[in-house]
Order: sequence, then structure tokens, then C-alpha cells
Amino acid sequence: MLNTIYTKHIMSLKILLALFFLITFIYFIFRPFNSNYAKLLLLVGSFFGAIFSYNTKLIASISGSLGLEKTMDLVVYIFGVLTFLFTIFVLDKFKKIDDTLNKIAKSKTYISKK
Repeated sequence: MLNTIYTKHIMSLKILLALFFLITFIYFIFRPFNSNYAKLLLLVGSFFGAIFSYNTKLIASISGSLGLEKTMDLVVYIFGVLTFLFTIFVLDKFKKIDDTLNKIAKSKTYISKK
């Protein structure tokens, strides 16, 4: 009896996670983005999140075919790559903001010198 309750809770958690990722996937399709890379990264992440949260055997077979013993290793590697890409994206965004602020400051000082 305890095993069936546990199985029901796990299945409902899988369904809730898959629905969460599908809703975010649909939201990111219609949300306007300034960067196509950010949109692509979020779409791919939410798509694979939905697939992997509902079908855990798929991620286990993928990690096995890559030669990894544990499924969690693949999840950590994917998370690491996505974190790296997100960090690069954020740093690029900060660089653009900094360049824009420098241009504004230079134009202000040029106008005030006249």
C-alpha cells in the first residue's frame, strides 16, 4: 500500500514538472526577446526539462549511451554548460549597457563644453 502511494506521488510530481516546463516553453515562444540566443536557450532548456522530467528512462538511456554511469552526471553537465552560456550572455548584456552609458556620458560632456 505504501508503495502505491509513493508511486502516485512520484507520477503526480513528474506530471507537474512536465506541465511547468511546457507552460514555460509556450510562454517563451510568445514572449518578445531582444536576443535570439536568449530565446533559443530558454526554449531548449524548457523543452528538455519537460521531456526529462516526465520520461526519466530517456535521460538514463542517453547518459548510458554517452558512457556515464549515473544519470545525475549528465544533468550536472548540462546544467554546467547552460550556466556557462547564461553567464556569457549576461556579461555581454552588461558590456552593451556599459558601452551605451559611456556614449551618453561622452555626449553629455561634449554638449556641456560648448
